Amino acid sequence: MLSIIVATAKNRVIGNKGKIPWHLPDDFKYFAEKTKNKVVIVGKTTFQSILDLNHKPLPNRTHIVLGGDFADTYDNVFDVNSIEGAQNKAEELSNNQEIFVIGGASIYEQFLSLSNKVYLTEVDCEPIGDTFFPKLKENEWVLISEIAHERDARHDYKFKFKTYVRK
Repeated sequence: MLSIIVATAKNRVIGNKGKIPWHLPDDFKYFAEKTKNKVVIVGKTTFQSILDLNHKPLPNRTHIVLGGDFADTYDNVFDVNSIEGAQNKAEELSNNQEIFVIGGASIYEQFLSLSNKVYLTEVDCEPIGDTFFPKLKENEWVLISEIAHERDARHDYKFKFKTYVRK
């Protein structure tokens, strides 16, 4: 099963100048729990931003980098040059477990029609951004779960964990 995981503002912003425009520790934890020990598909720009932030790939995940040139440098990283190549490599490596698409914007756009589920963290803000998540079409997706979280000392904004499945 191919799933998308994304955090997006109410105006569908997912980033600005290569950075996430909010700080939500519980969303980072949610992302880590969902994707741990799984195969993730990621674009080269997003993968590079992960490296810039962490100085290494995300731990306990197998990365398939679309358009990347990283496989010779890191373990559990595979470079592919096409959507089909990413799908094939992910299926080969996933042991029939859920596969996650983790960004960026063009990768989300390309994989949305191929995905069965979307884990969407909706952040209660409308920041300026240069990177957006595509709008989910109501006739294609149904909301099956929603968990609200209030703003607190650790979180900049209120947010909701929403899960959609394809109709």
